Amino acid sequence: HQLRESKLSDFPIVASWIRSEAECRIWCGSRVSYPPDLARLPQMLEFETCESWTGVSSAGILAFGQLVPKVKGRFHLARLITIPECRGSGLGRLMADHLLKRALARKASAVSLNVFSENVAALSLYQSLGFSAAKRPGDERESHSIYMEYDGKESETRIVGVRSGRATTVGVSVWAPDTEIRTVDN
Repeated sequence: HQLRESKLSDFPIVASWIRSEAECRIWCGSRVSYPPDLARLPQMLEFETCESWTGVSSAGILAFGQLVPKVKGRFHLARLITIPECRGSGLGRLMADHLLKRALARKASAVSLNVFSENVAALSLYQSLGFSAAKRPGDERESHSIYMEYDGKESETRIVGVRSGRATTVGVSVWAPDTEIRTVDN
């Protein structure tokens, strides 16, 4: 697999991976409506101001992600998505690691991302890369997602959900969806 800068012609393929309004919210946040309007998609994805990357192989386009410049030297990983048939294969890790390294090479004051609590696989991935829940800065839109920043350490605390806009955490890395989880104040 290789990563290359994205092309406008990649967007219809990436948009085809989003099959519901819920998936659109999880992978694109509030900037992209469902179904994605292909004519407006470059504008909604801030194509002109972000670094956009595409994962490709001989089979075609497999992954997409963006690095968004923010105020005060912070960089934000956004809209990471892989083709549904390849989820869980390591492509998301490859893309997230690439974007993180690019941000760090640019001497980022901080590296952040948003992730929804129901995207358990992504939460685990980001924690394994050294991201942990953090206070959302004033320049970030309010959201029901979990705001995370890179601290370079794998967290011993695992985020497992959000209640009333607060991350719900437990001190173990195993989560069962039907288990009652209480908020732990750290």
